[in-house]
Amino acid sequence: MLHRYKTHLLFLVLCLMLPNGLIQAQLTLVSDGTWKVATEFAAGWNTPDFDDSNWEISTSPAPLAGITPIVPGSQSMWWEDNTPLQAYFRKTFTLVNPFVDATAQISADNEFELYVNGELVGAGDDLFSIYTYDISQYLICGTNVIAIKGIEYVPDTPSIMSFKAVIDAGEGFSEVEAVICAGDTYLLPGGAIATEAGFYTDTLQSVYGCDSVVVTNLMVSDIALNAFGDAVICKGESVQLGATGGDYYLWQPAVGLSDSTAANPVASPVVTTAYTVTAFAPSQNMITNADFEDGNAGFTSSYTFQLPPNTGEAQYLVGPNAQLWNINMQACGDHTTGIGNMLLVNGATTPNESVWCQTVAVQPGRDYAFSTWLQTLNAANPAVLQFSINGVLLGASFEASQTPCVWTEFYALWNSGTNTTAEICIVNQNVIASGNDFALDDISFTMLCSETETVTVTVNNPQPVLLDAEACEGEPFVLPDGVPVTESGVYTDTLLTTLGCDSIVITTLVFDDCILDFSDCTVHAPNIFSPNRDARNDQFYPTLSCETESYALQVFNRWGDLVFSAADPAEKWNGTRDGNPCEDGVYFYVIVCAFSPQVERRLSGYVTLVR
Repeated sequence: MLHRYKTHLLFLVLCLMLPNGLIQAQLTLVSDGTWKVATEFAAGWNTPDFDDSNWEISTSPAPLAGITPIVPGSQSMWWEDNTPLQAYFRKTFTLVNPFVDATAQISADNEFELYVNGELVGAGDDLFSIYTYDISQYLICGTNVIAIKGIEYVPDTPSIMSFKAVIDAGEGFSEVEAVICAGDTYLLPGGAIATEAGFYTDTLQSVYGCDSVVVTNLMVSDIALNAFGDAVICKGESVQLGATGGDYYLWQPAVGLSDSTAANPVASPVVTTAYTVTAFAPSQNMITNADFEDGNAGFTSSYTFQLPPNTGEAQYLVGPNAQLWNINMQACGDHTTGIGNMLLVNGATTPNESVWCQTVAVQPGRDYAFSTWLQTLNAANPAVLQFSINGVLLGASFEASQTPCVWTEFYALWNSGTNTTAEICIVNQNVIASGNDFALDDISFTMLCSETETVTVTVNNPQPVLLDAEACEGEPFVLPDGVPVTESGVYTDTLLTTLGCDSIVITTLVFDDCILDFSDCTVHAPNIFSPNRDARNDQFYPTLSCETESYALQVFNRWGDLVFSAADPAEKWNGTRDGNPCEDGVYFYVIVCAFSPQVERRLSGYVTLVR
């Protein structure tokens, strides 16, 4: 008689797993009187097309108390007088949404056969075993049937069949946001390539034939880079450079810059330098659970996960309130919303211990930005951290604010080189046990879009100018700096150019005997003129007291280049060279006049051109 209380216990669960991004909807099938039951075999009874209109609806729930199903959570249906040793159950349902996985669990007394769409999935006869099957390969889009054959070993005993069926399926529609850099391509879910911003719709067929619609909102990151700072400076001077339009910047070469990663560095080059600035803007954050709102998931740590209370160093917790974890920590809010989760950490005493790590796929040869927000939870001994990628420390270490509850962002740039994956980590560098309590939030790792421009800083560093000069004995020679001399020799003058840079002129001066009749004929030349067309002193020319038989005037710049010459006293220099205005500055001239075959006058010196 004990066998009367043995029961058919059947438990069925369908779990339809969805692609990432699809909204889930749940349809639960229970023993709600919609299952059909028969005690006589009929051909095709386990197929979707079978007509079960004349089948009875199963009785549910079973009126037999005190029996616990083998599969937790199952419900029951039964046939009271099971003189037939076999009963046939079937449930018809429709799938219209995509799925990729489906599993079934079942247990029975005494024996069962499980079918999906006419295909035998499995059978069993151990009451105390739960049989699990992957039934995804048997499901189709459209009408499906789950069919169960129950077999009883003892006649004239009531048999109970318990079951539960749950179907989780997507709604068949999803929206995806994606960001690419200008010039990059994006592979749409349907296999097409997109290069421009816009909305793209793909109708996909899952592996089992269900259609789903994916709408991709593709955005293109376009950097409006503006760089400035082109300048001409003297050696030893500085100029501020600048760039706008990006989130991060990198100036190259770094030589002569106050900060090669600042938007507005100060440049102090010693030679003319073309600085290239690259402006970066992030695309999409590649970090899973970046704000920790999904709890202790999506990352690894060398630290120990510790539920409250915190019992020592090298422990962490994901939560909204550090003080509930450790009474000595401040109850600071998270960075994302002020009330959400963050990574709460009691720092280790070992350097380079990984506080947080996550592995992501990367594209070779691309630039990435790794950043995090950090705050102090205990004013004593603020945390010192550093970024690490693939085991290599990245950038300089960074320190949390000494003031608790103040969030500070830290970041470093990284080029993937030949890497296709990156294990990105935040490691501890503070080895002091006291304090070193901190929180991390809103971690970001993004591929960077970039644009470049060039700024040139010209350094005016004049080389010494060598001049040869001759003068007549008895008359002083005026050097470029305005000082008259009467002896031959080599004279060095340091001049200030119009750009404010020092210029060195080395004059080799030789005094000669000149055949002149000073009493009758003289030659004089001004030491300054201003060709500004004001009708006053607009031209340079000598004053001659006598007519000449021959005449020659030559004017040289401070590099020794001939800028003007004349063979007639009527020709006057208007401050141009080949029709182009000459720069303001000091010029060297030589005048040779022959008033007769026996009387010659030579005059040389410097004249200043000022407009």
